[in-house]
Amino acid sequence: MIKVYLNELLEFFDVVPNQLTVTAIKALISAMEDEKLICREKQKIVMDEKQFYMIWNIYYGSLNYFDPNYNRKTDFKLFFKYIIQAHIRNDKINFLALFCPGYTRHGYKNILGSTTKWKLK
Repeated sequence: MIKVYLNELLEFFDVVPNQLTVTAIKALISAMEDEKLICREKQKIVMDEKQFYMIWNIYYGSLNYFDPNYNRKTDFKLFFKYIIQAHIRNDKINFLALFCPGYTRHGYKNILGSTTKWKLK
């Protein structure tokens, strides 16, 4: 178990400090708190760092398959809650994907866009 301040988490876990990472970590902490995996002692967060690493690594590995830049903050928290609940209950998780069609100045095409094809590869 570790006790750290929220602003120390990035350095403690050696995570690149950018807006997306900060948003994801805050969502993970919030989801872990909702699932009673962490608690707070005054301003410090008390948690099992192994659980944090496990969940963070699932998120980080999933970045190969989706671009989190288009998600809302609530999407991040829900993602982490699903991961935590699946881990606790040993359940499977089903994810749905939306594929964006290509588009031009005149509207959408009837085929997938080049960015979607590139990400699928």
